[in-house]
Amino acid sequence: MAKKDSYDFIVTSFDRLYSAGFYSLPILDVYNRYAQSFFTLYPSYWPCNFVFQTLHKIMYEDLQTITFGLFLTGSFFFLFYGIGRNRDHFTFFVRYHAIQSVAVSILLGLYHTFFKFILYLQPEHGLLKSCFWEADTTIVSCLIITPMVLSAIIGIESDSLDLMKDIIPCWCMIAEKETPRKCR
Repeated sequence: MAKKDSYDFIVTSFDRLYSAGFYSLPILDVYNRYAQSFFTLYPSYWPCNFVFQTLHKIMYEDLQTITFGLFLTGSFFFLFYGIGRNRDHFTFFVRYHAIQSVAVSILLGLYHTFFKFILYLQPEHGLLKSCFWEADTTIVSCLIITPMVLSAIIGIESDSLDLMKDIIPCWCMIAEKETPRKCR
């Protein structure tokens, strides 16, 4: 049994902020893919763009350049193997949010790939329909990720849409090579 493998530990402020930071990857991924369409259709939200532009420049331009384009791949392995499987040094709360951010990022990526493929197969939809779809996807993605970030800040493990109840134990089982109950 690992040292920090229980709920007896108090979730500290550092754990909360650290866990909320994991969600910067899926949030900036959504921003990277859909922001131009969103801010074109909804110009009143343009001041919000300045906050994301700085983070986007750091994570997608500067860090990608320094790491020879391997930052996002490295961040996946860091979150999944470095934190998700590290039962000795991280509490379940931190590991839960690390794995959940990886799962959300992968699901949003699959969604993007699948629907972009469908939109490009049907040219009669046109560019405007694609722009509306991307803007709506931005809104929906933010509505999905926001409760997760808030639950990390508040200090609870969220079960958004009951989808994570099924996905997280499977991810945990893969990471720990045990049954889902023993993952906690």
